[in-house]
Amino acid sequence: MSTILVQVIVGGLLLGAVYALFSSGLTLIWGMMNIVNFAHGDFVMLGMYVAFMVWKLFGGGPLAGAPAAALVLATLGVIVYFGLIRSIMKGPMLAQILGFVTGVTVHLWPLVHPSLDDQGIIAPPAAVHR
Repeated sequence: MSTILVQVIVGGLLLGAVYALFSSGLTLIWGMMNIVNFAHGDFVMLGMYVAFMVWKLFGGGPLAGAPAAALVLATLGVIVYFGLIRSIMKGPMLAQILGFVTGVTVHLWPLVHPSLDDQGIIAPPAAVHR
């Protein structure tokens, strides 16, 4: 078996595992809170970004990135719940969906996007503030 084929198979299995975790998180949130979390992808993106930053800046691997991402996302989840979800859940379903999407998605993207260049590589601070 060629090494490329093994890499493709392992990469496909890992991507499938990410999709499985992603979909189980959506199902869990829908089942427990009865809210459609369209910002779930943004939380996943932020967790992967935190793990990437731990690797890029500190040289830590997955064993260091996963706990750091879990800590950051747990803190952010508590902040979002008490700051946004509790008040939105009292309104109608359309307000819940639109409020959650605009409230979280619109505010999470600017936190991550300016620090990356067009190829997803961390840009130097001088290049971010042109």
